[in-house]
Amino acid sequence: MRTPRTASLVAAGALLVLACASQSGFVAGKQDPAVQNALQTGRFELGCAGATANVLSSTYVPGKVEQAQFVIGVSGCDKRAMYSVSCSADNDTCSPAQAVKMDTGTATPPAPPAPKPAN
Repeated sequence: MRTPRTASLVAAGALLVLACASQSGFVAGKQDPAVQNALQTGRFELGCAGATANVLSSTYVPGKVEQAQFVIGVSGCDKRAMYSVSCSADNDTCSPAQAVKMDTGTATPPAPPAPKPAN
């Protein structure tokens, strides 16, 4: 026999599952514009028209206006960058990609060989 408390817990659990599904759907719906935003910025900043992008992380941010935040890696032409992009529920565009980290392939050159000892 179910008690009112059990019924309340079941209803609360069902609402939680629906809320999570709604949040993940919102984030998934914003992923493509976020990736395109970061890719366009990355191709320009890295000077590499063939660069590709990968989503490194995504987060749902609740609030007065829901947001989906992404960290997106862009790489190509021996260069890499990470961009942070935020997309809000109140419009169809995302914020301009902000560079989080860049590696433009200017690695530290190897140390010169040690001098040979004099005979």
